[in-house]
Amino acid sequence: MDELEEVGKIITEIVEEKTGYDIGNEKNDINLVQKGILTSIGFMEFILSVEDQFSVEMDLADKHPREFASVSGLAKLICSAQANRDSATKSGFYSKSDITEVIQKSGLTSGDTVFVHSALVSLGSFSGGGFAELTGIFFDEIINIIGQNGTLVVPTFTLSFCDGNIFDQDNTASENMGEFSEYVRMRSNAFRTLHPMQSVAAVGKYAEELSNKDTESAFDIGGPFDFMINLDSKVMLLGASIRYNSC
Repeated sequence: MDELEEVGKIITEIVEEKTGYDIGNEKNDINLVQKGILTSIGFMEFILSVEDQFSVEMDLADKHPREFASVSGLAKLICSAQANRDSATKSGFYSKSDITEVIQKSGLTSGDTVFVHSALVSLGSFSGGGFAELTGIFFDEIINIIGQNGTLVVPTFTLSFCDGNIFDQDNTASENMGEFSEYVRMRSNAFRTLHPMQSVAAVGKYAEELSNKDTESAFDIGGPFDFMINLDSKVMLLGASIRYNSC
């Protein structure tokens, strides 16, 4: 079995796990949404799960949906993304001083509210340790700039609530939001909103006030995203592409 077939097999297993649909006898080029195997919302969750499984991020901005709506199409994109990732990793490591320099040049200022989407695995290899050290360094560098009057917010979405999974505001981990979001969510001074699908977690000046914004959709007027817009919040993408921006 070659790499493409192996990747396709794993993707098939993810589809079957998430939907309960046995696609073993289906062709690998069938459109999963048109076939009704995945809904539009479920498909986006599925894409995130696939990326998380293979530790890659696919650039779908210039792709036609038919290129990634099938097992075979996704397998090709995953293999391509893996090759690009491995090539970038071989180019070298980055250090704590590199992180400090990048954050200082990011445009953040004291008192800012910043909403951070992250995919740290796409940044390459960090010379100072694993994800535990890396997430802490990014957090500290951001907090050092925005200060005590600033607010750091991260997405802690749990789309599996649509599948009947229980949401516990304090204990349910975010899904496919990255190591940095989980690092922030689990801090003792973090506050999390109540929405069972589109929650966010925050630390800082407006964190508690933000956590009390409970609307039917997190994007409704009066909700947490509206609150961030009114604060003239900034958006930071740490290795994540613009298509993941939900603010």
